[in-house]
Amino acid sequence: MTCIERFNIAADSAQLGLKEIDRLEENKGMLSSCSIAMQNILDAIIPDLNIINFSFSRIDRHSQLTCVSLRPDMIFGLYKLGILFEEPTLNLSQVRPIYDRFSELSKPLKDAFVEEFELSESVRCIVLEFDIGHGKDSFYFLFEDKYNSPVSAYFNILHNLSLYFYKTFNQEELEVLFNVKSLEKYRVNDNEQGVFSPFDSLKERFDLTTIQLNYLKLIALEMDSKNISIITNRSVRTVEAAILELRRKFSVKSKFHLECYLKLHYIRQVNQYLYERTGKVL
Repeated sequence: MTCIERFNIAADSAQLGLKEIDRLEENKGMLSSCSIAMQNILDAIIPDLNIINFSFSRIDRHSQLTCVSLRPDMIFGLYKLGILFEEPTLNLSQVRPIYDRFSELSKPLKDAFVEEFELSESVRCIVLEFDIGHGKDSFYFLFEDKYNSPVSAYFNILHNLSLYFYKTFNQEELEVLFNVKSLEKYRVNDNEQGVFSPFDSLKERFDLTTIQLNYLKLIALEMDSKNISIITNRSVRTVEAAILELRRKFSVKSKFHLECYLKLHYIRQVNQYLYERTGKVL
């Protein structure tokens, strides 16, 4: 019996997603493999974690999903699971800075996934999510954790690895894998989780427009002007003019100084978020 067959048996509402799974199967070839450079940096920086898979996904405001993965087969299996069981990374109404995806699965579902891919019982799937204004980016880190450390213990290193990805990956290579709009009627908005919006508090303080706030979200991820222009569908010249205006409002000398300010602000907001929910900080 395959992994997805076990998922189907376990789900009362599985029939809702079967057509979407067929459509996902048709587009499977568009799920891109991550470069060997990312594997090398993961092995060099966090060898003790024994990274099994790293994946990046983006859902834009048109509900179009793109994805890059070291193990496309594995993230594809997670998307199948998500179609049937409301995968949070496919839900634009939820953005959380960090969480353990497997801790939210029922034991039978986690056991099925672990068995399908021959993983150990100590495996974890830590997810980092970012509101990018025009959609949501998610990073998945699948690794063995023999010490069962709190999620907050991994934030700094995984956050920095996410920023490294933005610097090295050519976002023009992303291809649309699937349109998840058809799944919206099956989702329930989780108002308790909601969208983590760490930069909203800066809007009034620095007299920012909504467009400028969206630029800030991308600058905080240390994206260059070219990648920002791809996401916002604006010219590089327009993006650079917007960055210059933001530098003026924040009274900083360079884009680098603006990135540093935003990163410190972001970490402070994540600390507050984690403390309110878990009583722990970074």
